[in-house]
Amino acid sequence: MISCDFIKGALRWEQEPDNPTIVVEGINSTNVTLSWTYSLDPGATLQGVVFERTSRENFLKRTSLLSRLPNQEFRYLKDEFVKEYRANLPSRLVLLDVNNDEEYMYSVVVQYNDMSMVLYHVSAPMTAIIVQGKYQKQLNIFFS
Repeated sequence: MISCDFIKGALRWEQEPDNPTIVVEGINSTNVTLSWTYSLDPGATLQGVVFERTSRENFLKRTSLLSRLPNQEFRYLKDEFVKEYRANLPSRLVLLDVNNDEEYMYSVVVQYNDMSMVLYHVSAPMTAIIVQGKYQKQLNIFFS
């Protein structure tokens, strides 16, 4: 297995979420959507998609949230994630309720084979979530 971050190869990132993604608690803090769009070169075959999160304090510890195989729906990797996340095809993660103690950054890993049949795991750059209180946001608008 070859695992690499930001490698282009047969995969191209066409769209990534804003980084950081700004959330205002109580205004747009439910159903926060992080969407990644990618394309694979001809001859490359999708093998899987995995959403991951990592703590801001420990970048090396990644937790897989949901995954899917080709032509299948996403499945939760822990029951506790059902209350926190939703995933939509092809690679959209929805955070159901973000609050001011949000401590994670998010990414998607795309797994594919090329014509050499080597399995590649390519991670998108991590996306941070910054949460502001609704009054803080109003003050920022007023004074800017």
